[in-house]
Amino acid sequence: MLHQVSRSAAGRLLEWLLPIGAAAYLVTVHDRQGWFGTPYWFSLVGPVTAVVAPWVAVAALRSRDRRRALRVTAVVVATAVLLMVMAAWPAHLVPHVTTSRRLLVAVVGGAIAFVGVGTVLGYRTDRAPSALEVLIAIAVASSLETDLYVTSYGFDRDLRTFLRAGADFIGGRTVYVIPSLAALARDPTLAPFVYPPVTLPLFGALNLLSLNVAETVWLVSGTASIVVALRRFGVGWRWLPVLLLWPPAVQGLWVGNADVPVLVFFALIPGVSWVAGLSPLVKVQLGLPGLWLLREARWRGVASAALLVTGLLLVTLPVVGLGRWGAWFGQLDAFARFITIDPPSQGVALQRYLGPVLATLIGLSVLVVALARRGGDGLASLGLASLALSPTLYPHGLTLGLPGVLRLCAPLFWLAFVVTSTVYGTQAYWLVMACALIAPAWPALTHAPAAGTLHHPLGDRVAPWGTALDRPPGSGRPGPVRA
Repeated sequence: MLHQVSRSAAGRLLEWLLPIGAAAYLVTVHDRQGWFGTPYWFSLVGPVTAVVAPWVAVAALRSRDRRRALRVTAVVVATAVLLMVMAAWPAHLVPHVTTSRRLLVAVVGGAIAFVGVGTVLGYRTDRAPSALEVLIAIAVASSLETDLYVTSYGFDRDLRTFLRAGADFIGGRTVYVIPSLAALARDPTLAPFVYPPVTLPLFGALNLLSLNVAETVWLVSGTASIVVALRRFGVGWRWLPVLLLWPPAVQGLWVGNADVPVLVFFALIPGVSWVAGLSPLVKVQLGLPGLWLLREARWRGVASAALLVTGLLLVTLPVVGLGRWGAWFGQLDAFARFITIDPPSQGVALQRYLGPVLATLIGLSVLVVALARRGGDGLASLGLASLALSPTLYPHGLTLGLPGVLRLCAPLFWLAFVVTSTVYGTQAYWLVMACALIAPAWPALTHAPAAGTLHHPLGDRVAPWGTALDRPPGSGRPGPVRA
């Protein structure tokens, strides 16, 4: 099985094919040039080498086995040669680092952090890094390169769309307008506002704050939401900083997208059932995980979520008026035509690659599979179904697929992390989601704590949310996730 480690020569070779293949994939799908004309493989291999070189060197110095020390030292020498080959990197980067404080902080701070991490790991393990550990280093390096890219533009782009809608609502102006493609190209914050009228009082209230305060509140609450969600999924504190570097999470925070609060609603469903009613009030298709309450016969949860939705609709109706609801339905129809004539606005949605008919059929099939499953696997699969049925999807939306991906064994999880750590080769995102959907039916692909917990974010937990969800219908709420 994939989570079993073979110590034969063939097994070790197979293990090393994972990081080699991951690096080759990233270099293949990525543009030839990275930041400021720097070859992409420099920005990938550089951070990995900054971790591996001190790790290997410290482990060699601490080794009492002379032969082993010599072998490890040979690896260090080979690494040094690689660093010399990469001497062209500063020639590309230095002229730009000296004029960009942001890039200077990223390069210097990143180098110190990577070397420090490698040194500590070498001291604590007294051995060279394994193939899986190099794969993790590649995943982190790729994520950081992408994070630098996605945070180079569009800060709070989506939040400003929400604030614009809130300002129009307070000012009595038309909220639901489809802009021209030319206007959208000039100003991305003019993206169509397609959220239900029930959200308008919230966005209107945010307009009462200054822009800086509103952005701070949104960013801090978004970061807290992701941390809470990851902990509810079962991610240990050790891996929390790494998963916070995952580009879909970083992009969601940076642009201020509503997928961030939806993620925490999703994560809290098993223990706080009424939050299932909040997601469809943001995006209808993101309410699919709420069907898990029906599947599990959690009738109190169904009732509380239904009461919440009904209450919010009744409370906000006198404020927003029936007219805006009619305008919203018209906006959805206009938006459907808009994304048809402008396919890039669909992002990485399945229908962009397969067409609306086939994508819908596949999405409904995923939904059927999800509803056939029980416990945490069923809830995670419903998250995948919501992605498959989304008419538009951007990388930050992939966060709802995270519980399904966390179900994978460590090598597959980190391979999935690599694939989703770049904004290139986005069709492969769906291979990752397909693997996450298949995994519960194929135990060889799933995380097995007995086979080792060190390199998986769930540690000794079997699956997201733990085994507390796998209970007979009507047996009550699950227990808390163990810290």
